[in-house]
Amino acid sequence: MTFPVARRKILGALGLVTTGKVFAQLLSWSITIVVMRWLTPSDYGLSATIFAVLTLLTALFDYVLITQLVRLPGNVRRRRDAYEGFGLTIAAVSCVVMLTVGQIYGSSRDDDSIKTGMWLMSLYVFLIPLRIGPEAEVLRSMKFSVQLQITLLASIAGALTTLVSAALGAGFHALLFGPIVRELLLVIGYRLRTSLRFKPSFSPRRLRSVFRRSKPLMATELIGQAGGAAPVLIYAQYFTSTEVGYFSTATYWALVPLSRVMNVVNQVALPVFAATRREIGAVRAEHLLLPIHLMLLVTVPTYIILASMAPELVRVVLGEPWLPMAGMLTLFCLPVPLRSVLAFLAGPLQANAKDQVLVKMQLAQLACTLLGAYVAIQLPFSSLGAVHVIASTIGLAWATAVGAAALALPVEPLVKVAIRTVVIAVIAVAIVFSQKALTDQSNALVSLLLPSASFAVLFALMVAILDPVIRARIRPTHRP
Repeated sequence: MTFPVARRKILGALGLVTTGKVFAQLLSWSITIVVMRWLTPSDYGLSATIFAVLTLLTALFDYVLITQLVRLPGNVRRRRDAYEGFGLTIAAVSCVVMLTVGQIYGSSRDDDSIKTGMWLMSLYVFLIPLRIGPEAEVLRSMKFSVQLQITLLASIAGALTTLVSAALGAGFHALLFGPIVRELLLVIGYRLRTSLRFKPSFSPRRLRSVFRRSKPLMATELIGQAGGAAPVLIYAQYFTSTEVGYFSTATYWALVPLSRVMNVVNQVALPVFAATRREIGAVRAEHLLLPIHLMLLVTVPTYIILASMAPELVRVVLGEPWLPMAGMLTLFCLPVPLRSVLAFLAGPLQANAKDQVLVKMQLAQLACTLLGAYVAIQLPFSSLGAVHVIASTIGLAWATAVGAAALALPVEPLVKVAIRTVVIAVIAVAIVFSQKALTDQSNALVSLLLPSASFAVLFALMVAILDPVIRARIRPTHRP
């Protein structure tokens, strides 16, 4: 597959998948907002601790094994059984670890909530290996419409399950029921659409072979997920569940738009990048410059306006009980555009089989995050946001430099794009907020939406005028 064909495949699939996922995400966010008004920050702190443990354990076999199956050349039917057997083996070990951690944590806090939560999520862990084979087959075949249908229905059902559970008074357990239902429906959907048999192989020789192949990517995923999970687990030992809830929720709202977009982009781009590598030998730097440019034009203004409007957003959308996290949300939005570039670079690095580079990038982030967490627990909770964002920004910059060097990606043009976009966005924000006094401040919704809409229009106009790449693309072409 040549790159022009691959690019058309990416753009076509992105349009299809994005349309469906935008609808699902809007519904999911609406439900999340309602649930957050019913539950407490403490409920979210407890669930964040459980999901931190879960994230570390599933990093060893969920995305890793699917990616490995997608990258394998030729017919993978016979090798799929070994990957599913490996997934079940790791899932069994993960369940033991989860139950042990739940017992220890619950005993130290004299609270059985974590114990019951760990028992519930052990069911979730055992569902994942059932999904790995058929999901990888759908991605290898580039059947993105099938993937859209399955994930869309499962996500909606999971979100509705959380809503109903919260309405019935399930407390923080409502945050666990939704993911379990979603995973169950993903398994059923992928199994029905592919009709693949489930016959996992537990041959020691074949399991060792899978481990050898997957080891670099397992290390990458584990280290990468540790960067998000480790701070929650550390802070859970030094701060209250309510304070952990503020931290985890601010992190969620700062990163969720990016994570949802990048999930779509990487799910579509990875198999296409892999096919491109098989055809021309490697994914090259010239394939990446324009996508990164366009990504910065989206993420920079989105997160600058989100940071600027954080207090109003929290007050209007989530309610007064969540106001203490507004300052954290403002800070956590600032380095997200850099994170978007780093997340995009992971696709071509994986397609080019540069797993060692990914490990180095994740280690850089993890080292800075752990250092920041160590400093944060020495200080009052009010200092946590600033310390965390400084440490994570240093780690992101370090990791991005490593990834760009591995892909021979010229940094200078990207830095110029980033600086120009930030300057345009800051000017647009300053203009909009200088006129904010003219809006109806008595209406909270108007004071939130009107400046945001004005900023979007003003930023788009300024980019069309000042960005040379965009200006060249919208300039009319005169034919002789």
